[in-house]
Amino acid sequence: MVQGVLNVKRATALDDAKQKFWMGFAGVLQKRGVPEKMQEWHMRNVDGFIKHFRGLPLKRRTLGDVKVFLRHLKEVEGKESWHIDRVRQSIEMLYRDFLKMDLGASGLGKRLGPEELGEKWVEAVEKMRNELRFRHYSLRTEEVYVDWALRLAKFHDGREPTKIGDEGIKAFLSHLAIDLKVAASTQNQAA
Repeated sequence: MVQGVLNVKRATALDDAKQKFWMGFAGVLQKRGVPEKMQEWHMRNVDGFIKHFRGLPLKRRTLGDVKVFLRHLKEVEGKESWHIDRVRQSIEMLYRDFLKMDLGASGLGKRLGPEELGEKWVEAVEKMRNELRFRHYSLRTEEVYVDWALRLAKFHDGREPTKIGDEGIKAFLSHLAIDLKVAASTQNQAA
């Protein structure tokens, strides 16, 4: 009986938090002068983004996640480019104007060490180095592989290696090809 009451209270608290979130986002859209009809579109777009990565809090999502979602809309759902641009705008307003966060331009820029990315990356890089040494790869090859792994980590803002997944890796490789226009040989090296 007590457990049931607690679950109802927890559900009510979640509903209140969701309502507060959506009302706050709607307020931001109104302040920006977004017409009421378009506000509904933006809210649906953000809701789709939230549901796509269910369980991953908005504040822990990265630019890489946004790119994965937009690519999903294009390649899996077959959305047209104008629709994808609208979704991008919705997500930008969510982060910039409502959450007051800058997703940043994750990419190749400054090199990071595994220590700067967290314990899971330290373990993953050490495991990679051990495997490469076991297979008698050259030291230079080891350095290059580790560097690409760290670039992948930076692209995903240090998310744990096991949580990046195939879609995250594809997003990184697409980012290299499309956004950074790196040569095919460099893309092959990253893969």
